[in-house]
Amino acid sequence: MRFGAVLTAGVAVTLASWSGALPAAAQDDGDAWEPWERWSFAAGGFVADLDNTIRIGVPGVGVEIDVEDALGLDRTQIVYRLDGAYRFGRTRRHRLDVTWFDLSRDATRVLEQEIEIDGVIYPVGTTVRSEYDLQFLNARYSYSLYQDDRVDLAGSLGLHITDVGLVVDEPARGRRGDGWTAPLPLIGARLDVAITPNWYMRSHAAGLWIKTGDFEGRIADLLFAGEYRGWEKFAIGAGVNSVRLFVESSDFGGFNGRIESNFVGLMLYGKALF
Repeated sequence: MRFGAVLTAGVAVTLASWSGALPAAAQDDGDAWEPWERWSFAAGGFVADLDNTIRIGVPGVGVEIDVEDALGLDRTQIVYRLDGAYRFGRTRRHRLDVTWFDLSRDATRVLEQEIEIDGVIYPVGTTVRSEYDLQFLNARYSYSLYQDDRVDLAGSLGLHITDVGLVVDEPARGRRGDGWTAPLPLIGARLDVAITPNWYMRSHAAGLWIKTGDFEGRIADLLFAGEYRGWEKFAIGAGVNSVRLFVESSDFGGFNGRIESNFVGLMLYGKALF
């Protein structure tokens, strides 16, 4: 996190020094150019490479399960992704962002290794149907520490909410599993750069580590994207988003276990601008 913040600040200072030398294409025809839109809404596809491990129960009782290897869940998934942003204030330095996507999956598999869910053992050769729920909702507030018509560098505070759960179903043993909603705070930085009136770069880095009592949570969320604004109220973009999440608890909010979820995803989206 410290290295990422220093790097982001260094890039921002460099870009700011270049901003006066960049061509002011939007001013050549006398039109006023406002690079930082007040509202935006993006919808698109998200191609994610997934790696998830879950344990339900305390260490020594619950068994850690790699849900992709043990239960046959797909490691690569294509899902919808929604992003919205709102800038407010006269200078538009204040901004709210919300992101949502759902990486839930299900599969039916003949077990190649013994697993244990809620004290129930599923031996090798058992045919089970599993459902793994994994939804992400991010909400962030950011304030622009440096902003001109080319560079917008902001610090951010937010909340990352992960809704995760595993259920395994087999006729002789019934349904077993559990689920939990894990809210984790985020501290980070955001950098937007208007390279030209038509080409933009978007990036943010956020994360946190918490350990208190019987609870430990860690998260790192990184994003880098480029956008082309060839239309007055519409843009298209592509980018990469990486999230690494770890939560362990013996009895926090009704959850007893361990969750580790890592993914890297490619985003392709269209964005409406207001």
